[in-house]
Amino acid sequence: MVIALSVTKNWYHFLTVNLYSLLSTNKWIKKIYLFVETNDIKDIKYLDKLADYYKVTFVVQDFNQIYDKYLSENKINYSDFYTKFTFCRLLLPDLISEDKVLYLDGDALVVKDIKKLSSVDMGDNYIIGCKNYGEDGEDKEYFLTNYKDSKMINAGVMLMNLKKMREDNLIDKFISTLQIKHFVFPDETAINIACNGKIDYLEDHYNYLSCFKGYYGDLELKDISIIHYFGDKSNWVKGKEYNHIWYKKEKEFYDFMNIKYDISIIVEVNKNTKNIHKLLASIGLQKDLNIEVLLIDNNSNLDYSKVLELFKDKLTINTIKLDKEYKTGYVFNRGIDYSIGKYVMFMNGNDSLYNYRSLRKLRYDNDPDIVFGNTIYNENKENDSVLGKLYKRDFLINHYIVFNEYSNNLLLFNILCSLCTTNTSYIDLDVYCILDKEKEPTSIEELIENNKKYNEDMEWLIKEANKNNCDKKSILNVIYVALVVDYYFYLDIYNKEFKNEVLKNYKELYKYYDSNKNILSEDEKGNLYRIITRNYIPVISFNTFLDLIKGELW
Repeated sequence: MVIALSVTKNWYHFLTVNLYSLLSTNKWIKKIYLFVETNDIKDIKYLDKLADYYKVTFVVQDFNQIYDKYLSENKINYSDFYTKFTFCRLLLPDLISEDKVLYLDGDALVVKDIKKLSSVDMGDNYIIGCKNYGEDGEDKEYFLTNYKDSKMINAGVMLMNLKKMREDNLIDKFISTLQIKHFVFPDETAINIACNGKIDYLEDHYNYLSCFKGYYGDLELKDISIIHYFGDKSNWVKGKEYNHIWYKKEKEFYDFMNIKYDISIIVEVNKNTKNIHKLLASIGLQKDLNIEVLLIDNNSNLDYSKVLELFKDKLTINTIKLDKEYKTGYVFNRGIDYSIGKYVMFMNGNDSLYNYRSLRKLRYDNDPDIVFGNTIYNENKENDSVLGKLYKRDFLINHYIVFNEYSNNLLLFNILCSLCTTNTSYIDLDVYCILDKEKEPTSIEELIENNKKYNEDMEWLIKEANKNNCDKKSILNVIYVALVVDYYFYLDIYNKEFKNEVLKNYKELYKYYDSNKNILSEDEKGNLYRIITRNYIPVISFNTFLDLIKGELW
């Protein structure tokens, strides 16, 4: 039996870890087809070493060329959520000469020996896969309405009877099925419709969908053969119950490859980036540290290839290009996913490290979760920025700490970290330079929109903090800070029309605080507010502030 996978270039990092997990538990595998964005095995880092060590043949093919041959002239209905690579599995009868193949999605992690699958009798079936749990929606409704009592599989792990599929011209049936209507899961639905009546089930442990844990009854982790991290953009970080399995395999892989980085520096490159050469030069000057640089290109459309060429022998730089423009939170989460350093640092593409000693002086001998110094902007020093700090990657992963993917508010990440640890190290040292700060809003409309986002961000923070079982009093303290800042910044200094608009958003935040404040003692409620010192915010106690705003809200 041969194996087949299909992934885009942005998934190569995860592909190599998945292949290591597959081969280290299944040394009998001798041939794997990879449908990717190249024809050259050397374009996928570490693949040649895996091939040599496990005596396996990788057949690497550029799926872009294959897609153009088969599907470019056909009307295919699918959303931007998917790439063309999702259709690869439909074309395998022509792409693979063997009679039988095990197809695996790029986010399906094989953790046990699966040799039994090689001896499964396909009989008259086209496909044998695992039952499709979840995904209730229009695709499933359409299928069950038109094909009652039929078997419906998840297409992430499939045994495919390529010989019979070729004999019955299944590729033509797949393509015609895709033209019926706009399916949410186009390739999977096409498989279930075109193969209807010739599909059978595998045992659930061969395709355990991590986000549908409730469907699997008594199936225990020790009995699962393939974990399918299905249903989330940030699969490993948010897989929660099972993310530690993937990260364990990732650590094993990089130990196997003898690759270690002290720091992964994650840089957002966007359409406003102008100083990437200064940024890379400041990183290149750092001494006695093994650093990798991850440039997460947020659909910038910039050509900085000549700059990368200048630094190719001085820095380890990996570029990940996103398919569209996202919020900064999403960008940095992708950086965490791709990083492998002990610590991670986040940078804006227009900023730089302060001098050649910046990172060397940030000592972390006592293994803190967060290490930070000073950030310089317009000759002012601050240390509450996310940018320029070192965060231990294991700390972030073990606490499931991520950025809000729908926000540019990076402060939330810092607050969430502070709720989850006190093991931090501050060194009075200038580390980071902000060279191009975001402009402050000027119009009433912008301020209203900013306030709405601010309250949505705080609601997200409460949700994430509760997931981490953070101390309730600490959460209330953060909410109190938000309320005070919100009140004095947004409510107290602008006109009545603006105040009424802001109150709509403000009330929800207050309700949460008000419904939980009883866990605070009277002494705690009487404590003076001294967390943030701004000239427009007075020193005020919990009780005084709560009495003040009651009349404003109701």
